[in-house]
Amino acid sequence: VMGDALLLIVLVFPTLYRFSYKPLLQHIERRKQAETELKKSEQRLRRLSNQLLTAQEIERREIAAGLHDEMGPKISALKFRVEAALQAMNGKDELDMERQCRLIVKTFQELHEEIRVISKNLSPLMIDELGLRPALDGLCDSIRSAFPEISIETEWAVTENDLPQPLKIVIYRVVQEALANMTRHSRATRGRVSLRKQKGRLFLEIRDNGIGFNVDDKLHPQSADSGIGLPAMCERVTHAAGAVTIDSSPGNGTTIIAVWDIDRTPPDRAETAE
Repeated sequence: VMGDALLLIVLVFPTLYRFSYKPLLQHIERRKQAETELKKSEQRLRRLSNQLLTAQEIERREIAAGLHDEMGPKISALKFRVEAALQAMNGKDELDMERQCRLIVKTFQELHEEIRVISKNLSPLMIDELGLRPALDGLCDSIRSAFPEISIETEWAVTENDLPQPLKIVIYRVVQEALANMTRHSRATRGRVSLRKQKGRLFLEIRDNGIGFNVDDKLHPQSADSGIGLPAMCERVTHAAGAVTIDSSPGNGTTIIAVWDIDRTPPDRAETAE
């Protein structure tokens, strides 16, 4: 009986292991992996949320500082110059009155430029007025002017009609962040931004020949070297129903590619990506 029992176990156990125990172990292992990935995702989301709140406060402080430090003194200067012009009028000093009026006009011009810069940083109105392509051209032109050592090439193989309105601000912000990183960290001498439509999909590509970086260090939530720019960029693209890949390594430059299936992009998700 014992021999028959052992023989039966030897014959039956592999079948039981293959069709019952092994699938159970695999299911448990997959569940553990899924739980681990979920925890990592929750950590990334919490970290990104905290960083976004911090960035928002930093931006508000910068705007407040800009209003106080740049526009405040100019408005005060206008007040004093208008008073000086009035005194010159009462004193019948035409030369002094003309000088004060010219200073007033110059201060108004400087004040208008400050307001334009702040407004542009808050919301690129050019997208609504002229379209995404002119807005991107303006953005790239500003980089060329501020950083003449970096050559920026552009290629727009799309028309405004090819671009869903909700995605325009998303694309603009991605390019803005990528160019900001290029000027701050990459030490690049050449960059290229292209936007094209192919088989119902929209491809945005930003390349540079800079020093590159370790992508995992920048995106990993626990890394001391990680920042908010790249994770926020990826979150912005993903939230707009797109996919983004970042290809970079030390010494080999950086390539960022974002792809959207524009025939299937949910408008509500893209609109809230701003």
